[in-house]
Formats: sequence, C-alpha cells, structure tokens
Amino acid sequence: MAEELMFKCLSALLLPDQSIRQAAEQQLNELSSQSGFGVTLARLSLSSGCPLPIRQLAGVVLKGYINAHWDSADVKFVEPQTTPQDKAAIRAILPQGLADPESKIRTASAMAIASIAHWDWPGEWPNLIEELSNVPTFTHVPRVKCLDMNNAQLMDGAIKCLEMFASGDNLSDEHLPRLIPLLFPHLLRIFSSDYPERIRARAGSIFYSCLEWLSVIKSVHAESTEAFRPFLPQWTAHFAEILAAPLTSPDADYGLKIVVLQILTILVMRFPKQLGPFLNGIVPQVWNSLVSALAIYEEFVVEGDGIEAAQDEEGEMRGLEMLIMLLLDFVQCLLSKKAFAQVFATSLPSLCALLISYMQITQNQLETWTDDPNEYVADEDDEIRFNARASCTHLLREIAQQFGQAATQAIALGVGKRLQESVKQQQSGNRSWWKLREASVLAVGSTAEVLINAPQGFDHHQFMAAILQPDLQTTASPFLRGRALWCASQFSHAVAADKSLPFIQAAVASLQSQQDPLPVKICACRALASYCPKLEDKGVIGQMVPPTVQGLAVLLGQTSEETLHLTLETLLVVLSTAGEAVRPFVEGLTQQLIRVWGQCINDPLITADIQDCLRVLAKIPDCAAMLKAALLPYLIQLISPAPEGKDEVIYGAREVSVRHAGPASVQLLTMLVHATPDMQPSDPLLTKAFPVLVQQLITTADNSLLNEGCACLSAYVSRAPGLLLQWNDGRSNGIGYILQFVGRLLQPSTSDMAALYVGPLVTKIISKFKTVKAFQLMDLHTDPHLQLGGQLGAGTLTDMLKAVLARLQTQCMPSLAQSLVLIFARLMMGGIVPGIGSPAQTKEIRDFLSSIQVAENTTALTFVFQTWAKQQDDFHGTLNIKASILGLLNLFCLQDQQLLSMPVEGDIIVQRDQGRSSRSKAKAGQTPVQRQTVPLAVKALKAAVQELMVMAEQKEGGGEDDGSDDSDVDEYQDDMKALMAEMGADPSTGGWLMDQLLDDHLDEEEEEDPDCVNDPLYQLDLKAFLEGFLKNFATQNREAFGMVANMLPSLEQRFLIDLLKRLASTSS
Repeated sequence: MAEELMFKCLSALLLPDQSIRQAAEQQLNELSSQSGFGVTLARLSLSSGCPLPIRQLAGVVLKGYINAHWDSADVKFVEPQTTPQDKAAIRAILPQGLADPESKIRTASAMAIASIAHWDWPGEWPNLIEELSNVPTFTHVPRVKCLDMNNAQLMDGAIKCLEMFASGDNLSDEHLPRLIPLLFPHLLRIFSSDYPERIRARAGSIFYSCLEWLSVIKSVHAESTEAFRPFLPQWTAHFAEILAAPLTSPDADYGLKIVVLQILTILVMRFPKQLGPFLNGIVPQVWNSLVSALAIYEEFVVEGDGIEAAQDEEGEMRGLEMLIMLLLDFVQCLLSKKAFAQVFATSLPSLCALLISYMQITQNQLETWTDDPNEYVADEDDEIRFNARASCTHLLREIAQQFGQAATQAIALGVGKRLQESVKQQQSGNRSWWKLREASVLAVGSTAEVLINAPQGFDHHQFMAAILQPDLQTTASPFLRGRALWCASQFSHAVAADKSLPFIQAAVASLQSQQDPLPVKICACRALASYCPKLEDKGVIGQMVPPTVQGLAVLLGQTSEETLHLTLETLLVVLSTAGEAVRPFVEGLTQQLIRVWGQCINDPLITADIQDCLRVLAKIPDCAAMLKAALLPYLIQLISPAPEGKDEVIYGAREVSVRHAGPASVQLLTMLVHATPDMQPSDPLLTKAFPVLVQQLITTADNSLLNEGCACLSAYVSRAPGLLLQWNDGRSNGIGYILQFVGRLLQPSTSDMAALYVGPLVTKIISKFKTVKAFQLMDLHTDPHLQLGGQLGAGTLTDMLKAVLARLQTQCMPSLAQSLVLIFARLMMGGIVPGIGSPAQTKEIRDFLSSIQVAENTTALTFVFQTWAKQQDDFHGTLNIKASILGLLNLFCLQDQQLLSMPVEGDIIVQRDQGRSSRSKAKAGQTPVQRQTVPLAVKALKAAVQELMVMAEQKEGGGEDDGSDDSDVDEYQDDMKALMAEMGADPSTGGWLMDQLLDDHLDEEEEEDPDCVNDPLYQLDLKAFLEGFLKNFATQNREAFGMVANMLPSLEQRFLIDLLKRLASTSS
C-alpha cells in the first residue's frame, strides 16, 4: 500500500472540515481491509520525515487496527485478519520506535507492541521479552541493552512497553509463568542499581503489576508463585534499604518509597506466607519512617499551608503526604492479619500516640471546614477519605478490635500522653494546642465501643468529667467544643441518664444558640442522634423535644447540602423518639419541610430524608389528616402532567423538573394513602389526587414515575377497593383506569424498566377484588358477560393472566420475569398453608395454564414453570421468597406426576480450562452458560433445602481472620470469578446493583404495606414450616422422597440428611 495515499488520508483526518474528516474516515475504513494497511501505518509512525501529528495519528490508528484485525479470538475482532506476512513485517518495524527521540512515538510503539504481545508472545514472537530486557536483536541498536542508561530513549521505550504489557488486559494467565523467570532478574537489576529513582520506581511498578495479576491466578498457577519466591530475599533487602533512607525535605520526590510500599502491601495481603520471613527487616523501617515524617507533617501540614506534592508523568502523587498515607495503609494491612498484627504488640502505646498526632486537624482542613461546613460534614461521614486523619482513625479502631484489653490500655496511655503535650503547648502559648486535644478526644470517641466493654484500662466516667465537660465551655475552637459533644454521645448507652443530661442540654442549647457556629451545631446534631434512641425518661423527652425541634427547624433554613442532610437525619431520630410529644409542632414542621423540599426537590438524598420525616409524622395519631391537608395540594400540582413541550411544572414560584418531582411526589402520595385506612368517598385522595395520578400514569413515559405509580395504585387498591369500583368520572370507574394502566405496562412494546413493578400490582388486584366478589377464581371459565374495563369478573382475570403470559414471553430483564412469575406463584400455593388459598384454586390455575398454547407443543403451564425454575434462586423480598418456595412445594400436594417430572434448568455447569484468560475476559461473556436439566420436583425440593441452608449460615455468622494464608479465599474468589464469567455476569454493568436495590426496595415496601404485614404468608415461620414439611414428606412418602432427594447436589444432600437426623432426635 502506498504511503502517500495513507499520508493524505491521515492528513485529512486532522482538518477542521467535518465533511472532509468523514470522507477520510470512510476511506480509511475501506483501506483497512487491504493487505499492507498495518505495515504502512507502522512505517509512517516511525518516519522522521513526517510531521509529528501525522506520526502520532498513525500510531493511534495502528493500535486500533491491531485490536480489531490481529487475532480472530479477540472479542473485538473484525474481518479480515492480518496476514502472517504483514504481522511479521509489523513486528520487525515497531521495536525501532522504542528508541525514537519523540516520547509520544515511543509510547505509541510500546502500546502497539504490548497489544501484539498478548497474542504473539511467546508463540510467534518468542524473543520479545529478552529483546526488551537484555541484549536486543534490533538492527538499529546492536550491542546495546534496552534496559541500560547508555541509551536513555531506548530504555524509556522498553520500560513503557513492559509497563503496558504487565498492566491492563495484555497480560494473561498463560504469560505469567513464562514471564517471571525471564523478566524478574532484569527488573531486580534495575531496581538495585544506581539509576535515577524514577527509572527504578518504574521497574518496581512492573514488578507490582505482575504481582497483582499473579494474586488473581495463583490458585490455578501455583508454579508461578513458586517461580517468584527465590527473588523475594533480594527484593525485600532492597525494600528495607530504600525505606531506611532518610526523609530529606517536605517537597522531595518519594516515588521510589511509594512503589516499595505498594509492593509490600500487596505481598502482605495476597502472599503473606511468602513475605512472613522477611517482615522483621521491613517493619522497623516503616516505623522509623512514620516517626521521622511526623515532625515534617506537623510543621508543614498541621501548622503550615501544606506541601506541594511531586507528581510523575501520569499525574500520580509522589510527595510526603502520599508516602505517609501508604505507610499507614501498610500498617493497616499488617493489623488486618492476626499473625502479623503481633509485631506491634509490644509497641501499642507508642503506635496509638503516633496515630493520634497524625489525626490532628490540618490548617487546610481548618480553613476549608470553617468556610464550608458542608465539607466538614462530608469529611466526618466519609471514612474512606484519603487523608491521614481518616486513616489513623480507622487504624485505631482496627487496633481496638484486634488487641482488646491491651488496646484499651494502649489507647488510654496514648491519649494521656497527647493530652499532657497539649497542656504544655497551651501553657507555652501555642495557639494550636487544641488540635492535639481534639485529636485525643476523637481517638476516644472512635474507639468508645471497645473502651466501654474493656473490664479495666480506661475510665470513661472520669474522662467525661475531667476532659469533655470542661471542653463544652472552651473558646479555643468550635471544633474542640463540638468534638466533646460528639465524643460524650458515643458513651450514651454506658452512662447513667443523669450523667448524660449535661451533654444533652448542651447540645440542645447549641441548636437554639444564635452565637454558636455551625461546626458546633453539626456536632450537636450528631450527639442528639446518638442520645435520642436511648432516652427512656418521658420527662426528659418532654423537656428536650420543644427546644430541639425548634432549633432543628431553624437550622433547616440555614443549611444546605451535606449539613442539611445531617440536620434532617437528626430530625428523623428526634421525631421517632418523641412520638406524640411532637404533635404540637406537626403543622409548622410540615410547612417547613415542604418549603425545604421545594428548594431541594432535585436532590434525591434530601428528598428521601424529608419523605422519611413526613412518614414518621403521618404515623402520629390524629396527625395524618393535618399532614394530608398541608401536603396534598403540592403533590397534586407536582404530579399533574407538565404543559406540552415542557419538562417542568410550577412548584410555588419555581419551575421544577418533572423527572425529579413526579416520582418523589407519588411516593409521598402513597404514604398518605397508606396513612388513611378509613378512606371516605369524599376524601380528596380519591376525588382530587387519584384522577390526576391515573391520567399522568396512562400517558407518561417516565420509568421512575411508572414504577412509583404501581406502588401508589397498589396502596389505593389496598385501602379502598370498594371505593375504586364506586368512583366514576363518566368514562370509567377507578378500577377501570387501573386496569388500563396495567394493560399498558403489560404491552410487549413497554420497556422492562417501565413494567418492573406491575407484578405486585396485579397480585394486589387479584387479592383484593376477589374479596369484594368482583371476580371469583373458581369461575375462571364462566361469566362471559363481564368485560374488561368497567367491572371486574372472571373474564377480566383470564384476560389479565393472558396478558401477563404474553409479557412474560417477551421480557429479558430477570427482575421483571420474577415479578410476573410471582403472580402465578401466589395463585399456585393454595392449600399448602391454612388460610392461604385452597387446593381447588391451585388446580383451577393449573388447568387454566394447561389450556393455553404459547408455542408448538408447549403449554403455558410448561412455560411458566420453566421460567419460574430459572428465576427461583434470584427472588427478592421476604414475601416473594416464601411465595415462590411454597408454590413449588405445593406441587407435591397436587401429586401431579407429569408436572413434577417436567424438565427444568438446574445448576450451572462450570467449564474449566477454557484457554487463555485475560483480565477483561470475564466482562466479555465469551463462554456460553451451560446448565443441568433436572425434574421440577428436584428444583422444588432444592429450593426448600437451600433456603434452610441460608438461614443456618446467617445464624452462624462469619468467622474471624486467623492470620493464615488467604489461598482458600483466593480459590473461592477465583471460582466465583470463573462462575461469573460462565454466566456472562459483571457487577460493574449494573445488573448486580439492580438486584441489591430491588431487595432493599421490596423489603421496605413489605414493611410499609399493611396488607403485606397482615398477610398470613408474611407471618409464617418459614424455617419451622420447611422443617415440618420435609420431615413429613420423608416419613409419609419415603419412596418418592428418596427418589427426589437422591438427585439433589451433594452439598444439599448432606445438609438434608443432617437436618432430618436432628429433627428425628428432637422429636424422640
């Protein structure tokens, strides 16, 4: 291919004219299918006669070409595949770019070589690693080592290439066993040389990347772990030497020490047995580094304006503060391993005192928190903030958990030492004396739980009287006053009420004070949030509620963002504690909450806080009507459809987004409906809010609004089924509109996300309207005169169930499938538990499903149960899990052998040894999922056994880290990763997160819905029922039970045998 043509095409891509660029892109795409395309790009990228932008672009296009055309096994592969001749030519050309004078060209060449290496090393490019790390055969640089400072540019290019190969997705599990013996000696040579520290640090980073990947595959490739073990003595000796080097200045480049600590941290966490013998040479150097860094940290960070951190070429921090953070992180990792934690056993008091010093508020934090209290709240709430204060606080908690009584004494000694130093600073006139005292108080409050439970070593009563009470009056700093309030509240459950009263009064007084700054009020909120749940004296509650609620109401109007969030959380705790004592303030508080919501309606966190507060108010006797009168006009306004062509509605004097306001308003409307158990025909919830709601739901395309609408209409059906039949606007009655909405969601054209909660709404309709005799399950094939829409009848039910079946056949989201399957599950469990349906009902539904053909030779009964079995392991929510398991077990009561023997999906068959595995392979979902096929009876029995296994596991709880090697955990995690890959699952895609959110949502919904709480199924003791069912099944029908039980997986079989033995021994 002519280089001139390629040059013109690349030049056109850099022009501003979009049409020219598009034409050039089209031409480039056509050229990519021709032989020689990649070779020409490689030559252009290394041509010194070309302008640099063209060379760079050629390198970028070449990288894309390699990813798309190099190997047909690549998930991103596009025909045609690069010919062997072109591959060989590209492999011969690219290494020359590693020595190019231009850094960007070296980088482009390194990226391309690393991508090729994934596929061609060692097979087609067996000498690549030797060429990069030792004496190359590159024709343009004979007799020169790549990793040698005699040729700085070539060395830079070679290291870049190794960095890119060792990180990202280029390195695979097949590469590493071969790579370690070839590369590690050369990395060690560089690391231990007198080369510049940045070069040595880069060699260390490659070593770290290899260890990171090795930690993932070590359970499969144990030989790789053994291959790197011989290098550890030399590496760790150099680690100790590097860490022992003195800290020269606050603004020095500590990149080499930082890399050393990163390597040591991964060795501690993933290779503890291998590192163990060498720790004695490492830990003293880490300790000395922390001690020597403290003086610099206090001078330049705690008292000064901070340090301008050094950075590498990638923008990674390499300064003193980063070094301190990694030193602390290394100590944290050691403490997390019981076997290693003991290295600090004899120096705990000194370690605690050192950590307290690093916990001091820095000058930058002081200025930031004073200027913006929201940052103070955010920093206090976020325990993973990357700063020394947060890390040391977490470390102290780790020490307290690991060492128990010894930790209590050590913390007491450390705190005492720093408090004495603080007094001396104060006496010497140091205006920052309070910082060390505040850090000491923070240390005590952060470990309060352990200090309380220790039999001796720390007298918290004395600490509160001698330290905390005087600090309530200090004028040195509002942060010290606030910290004293917060710290005292951490001991609230271990201190008599009269001892806590001064601190409660101080917190309440702070909220009312016009002089106290926000930092004190913030800590007062935190303190009250801790004290209130433990208050039992109604007299104290009655005294504190009026000023507290008034103070918080004022604070609501003064705060924003994080501080407002904290204020609302505190208000929620106070309201929950106060109960009826808050009744006089409900009207004013409601108006204030409505006003705040209007200002923050687009903030989902603030909205959720306000909703929680309003829910508590709604539960106070005689307050629901007052709340409804205040809220309903605003909710109707916000639920109303926006004017055509607009995405906003008017709220007060503001325009607010329908996307944010609508769903939140429907949630509050649902709350009001649930709070009105005796709804009347004239109730504005029915006459005003309901018409607006259904009209919006029938027309809106907002998924969130549709989801919340399902819950709200379920609440209406729950609270006023008869009234919905009576209410009529001249076109339809209330239930007619609800059925219209249900029909819309069940349309195959409706998105899965929009229809996500239609299942519970259909179940609610069936449950409620059979009780008002609108249709009868026993008349499924009768009453032909009843029609869909205006009234409910048997025809309506069958039409609705047919619509559910049609939607179930088109869905693709598991959560929606579960929602729809559960409609049939609730109908199929009649008779297995007294008071829940009847056997006749179950048979009627079975016959109904058997009468419908959904495909050739497939009835709806087969389709529903096969879908049900596929989703069984993933149901969420207490009621749903019970309904599914009981529905399946009820099949044994039917004694329908044809149904019980129906083949359904069983466990996943894990396929191992499927070839090369890179870090992204799991995400690609390349491997198809294979499952066993089992009879439906086996699936039903396994569902019951697995649920009992989960209950037993939850009861036992988790074990503690014994400090042993993590290989068992690694193997489990590797198996889980392999399993996820088999399933094509990736938590980062959001499916996993959706499942977790659904679980939380459904459990909350069940707790709020009175029908759910009063449902006999909800009240059922599932453990006792399942144990009784299995025992009866095993004794009364031994032959059938034995046949099904013998087909269970071995783990379930062992559990079932043990369970039956235990039940038999208990009964005897």
